[in-house]
Amino acid sequence: SRKDLITFLENKNIETRAFMGGNLSIQPAYRDLGLRVSGQLSITEILTNNAFFIGCHPFLNDLAVDYVVKSIDEFISKL
Repeated sequence: SRKDLITFLENKNIETRAFMGGNLSIQPAYRDLGLRVSGQLSITEILTNNAFFIGCHPFLNDLAVDYVVKSIDEFISKL
């Protein structure tokens, strides 16, 4: 699950952040504004429920990026 992957990455000192986006009509800042919603927003629901950010900054080097990739590969290989 997404939560398991996030926990796995955080335990390896790889920072994650909640995805700020997806279905904005349910976000606290917008949900009471009476916005008009067109369609089912099925893709935005997928993003809202499954997406997250992995920490990044301009000083990441190839070694750090490889560590993140290998950590994700490690998680996937255990599924």
